[in-house]
Amino acid sequence: GDVAHLAPSESSLGDLHQAVRPALLVFPQFRAGAPLSLQEVPAYEAFGKLAFNSFNYHLLGPVAFDVVATLAERCPAYAIEYGDIEAAVACIRALLAEAVAREGRA
Repeated sequence: GDVAHLAPSESSLGDLHQAVRPALLVFPQFRAGAPLSLQEVPAYEAFGKLAFNSFNYHLLGPVAFDVVATLAERCPAYAIEYGDIEAAVACIRALLAEAVAREGRA
């Protein structure tokens, strides 16, 4: 497939040094005409998906392992299959709102 990197927006650049903590892991899969399908992903499977899809995982060794393990352990993870991007975005926004509320973040 094709890979594209987008330049950050001006507002994003202003937040460059602001620390953030991930709240959710989503593994999307587009399939033309597919109804929205959402499935929880267990932490061990999320770990594998993250490690496999991290292009520099092997270069960072133990550091990568620790970061990926922490993400997989702390963040709820979901696989989403969709054919309609608007429905997928609405679903992900709802999942994120749930995760943020569960952690008591603003």
